[in-house]
Amino acid sequence: MTNYIKSTLLLTILAVSLQAQEIEVVWKQRFNQDPIQNSENVMEDIHKDIALQINTYLKPRKAIKVSKLIPSEILEPVLPATIIAPEHVQKIKLQQNKYERLSEFKQRVEQQNRSYIEKSAQQKKSYEGQIERRNTEIEALSLQYKKAVKARNTELIKLQELVTQDIELIKKEQADKKKNLNKYIHVFVKNAFKHYLGSPSVIASNYTVNNETMQLTIASSNKSFKQSVEFSLDPHLAQEMDSDLSLIEPKLIYTLSSKPKENLLSIKLDSINLVFNNQQYLSKLSNKSNTQKYMVADIEIDDPTNVSLEDTKLDLQEESLAIVLQKSTLKDVSYRVTSESNNEILSRLKTLKSAKKDETKWLFVVGIEKYDNGVAPIAYSAQSAKSYSALAQKLLGIPKENSFDLINQKASSGKIKSEMKRMLSLVKKDDTIYFYYSGHGIPVAAQNNEPYMLPYDIDPSYIDDESFYKLKNFYKMLSDSKASKIVAVIDSCFSGSTDGESLLKGVAAARLVAKKVESFDTNKMVVLSAGQGKQYSNMYREKEQRLFSYFIMNSILENEKTINLLYKDVYYNVEKTSRKMGNLKLQQPTLSGNTQLNF
Repeated sequence: MTNYIKSTLLLTILAVSLQAQEIEVVWKQRFNQDPIQNSENVMEDIHKDIALQINTYLKPRKAIKVSKLIPSEILEPVLPATIIAPEHVQKIKLQQNKYERLSEFKQRVEQQNRSYIEKSAQQKKSYEGQIERRNTEIEALSLQYKKAVKARNTELIKLQELVTQDIELIKKEQADKKKNLNKYIHVFVKNAFKHYLGSPSVIASNYTVNNETMQLTIASSNKSFKQSVEFSLDPHLAQEMDSDLSLIEPKLIYTLSSKPKENLLSIKLDSINLVFNNQQYLSKLSNKSNTQKYMVADIEIDDPTNVSLEDTKLDLQEESLAIVLQKSTLKDVSYRVTSESNNEILSRLKTLKSAKKDETKWLFVVGIEKYDNGVAPIAYSAQSAKSYSALAQKLLGIPKENSFDLINQKASSGKIKSEMKRMLSLVKKDDTIYFYYSGHGIPVAAQNNEPYMLPYDIDPSYIDDESFYKLKNFYKMLSDSKASKIVAVIDSCFSGSTDGESLLKGVAAARLVAKKVESFDTNKMVVLSAGQGKQYSNMYREKEQRLFSYFIMNSILENEKTINLLYKDVYYNVEKTSRKMGNLKLQQPTLSGNTQLNF
């Protein structure tokens, strides 16, 4: 490819250097032909011919064609088949028979539980192994694909550079042509007149001896042009010249002038000089001639600087390959491996059927990622809040008009307070409230580490002045409402730190132990919290979500609606994932209230 490009460029340069010479050869070949006979408007034809020669000279050559050199597009590889998730090991519901002691029944239940755990573990290990092998194969294919595409793009870039250089060369050639145009115009004019008029000759003469003036009539060999001229001449020379008119050689003299702004070339026949016996006689055009008007014309010239050169643009191929990887769980979870932000939760949600709308359900979501007053941000809080709201509306059947979403600056202290009061005024008996909070939690040391939620616009140093946001007051307000069921998801650890950083910039993470909150009706309310003690609430960078929120939503997506079982699934996954982040990032969710409730 590289040698071909070099050869092509060399040939192009050679062609340019020979271009003027080739054009001149073509002109000579053309104008050595016999003159045009019986043209109706010979002068108009001459002017057109001159314009044609000029514009042919100025016409740019075509740029190098690289279409045949473009390598074929790299096809995406065929990915291995998706590993089908095995069915869960079925757990038989045991019944104590009338001849079985309670201790024996319990022993049988325990034995079945052990067997269930062992078989589930074996099944999961096998499934994870298959997925890991598939993912390894996909990653290898992705690497090969990226390498092949990169090599192809490198060739495309070389071709693009070649075309760009050639186009710049053409533009330079055009500028040089315009600059050198005056060198060729006289050749164009001479060739055109010769082609259409042939050789001029003297066909008649008249001499006035009183004023010693010779008048000659000059015509072209094809009889399409006549012009009278006159000049002073001694009688003896006049007699000698008149004796043989064929010895007189007429030479047509033209004035060429250009009008750059209008791109016009003006051609005017000024005089016809005569050569006789090696002596030149200057003449002037006769005023009686009716052909002089045909000898003046403006010829339009194409501007080479305005010539449209069609650039060849080569589209580079995208190197990243959209591949599907499986998650090591007994439920098939896929995500696209791209460099761009991709919300897996919303992607999976689109494939599921919407639940029937239930006017008795209410949703209140607060997600604050970016705080005011210099408070450190919380990665992915806004994304998790939006995802949770979309999931709850679709899978729990919560009407949009019953949903209150307060994200970032909309989650101001005044807005949260007014919107919460408005929602609670609309809630009726036997309704259900779903509350979600992802934001900073603060243990106020002066109040025995009493935990507070932090709105978008409140300085954490003065949060203790806002009793409305004291967690126990907030919980009590929810459980004292007319609703018969409240499910709260709190993605905040209330240790004064999130993702291992203090909520205040420049202040070390305190990791305080928040006071336990028990001031709510535990019969109708359940609270799932992100962590306990001094633990952090972590981000889940790979999923671009909060870690706790992601597994809450993941469990709901897998159709787990029983709070107790959902919590066990979430606890297992959050603890396992956080341990891989390091011992300091250990996160163990908590559950309090009525664990028998359902989502």
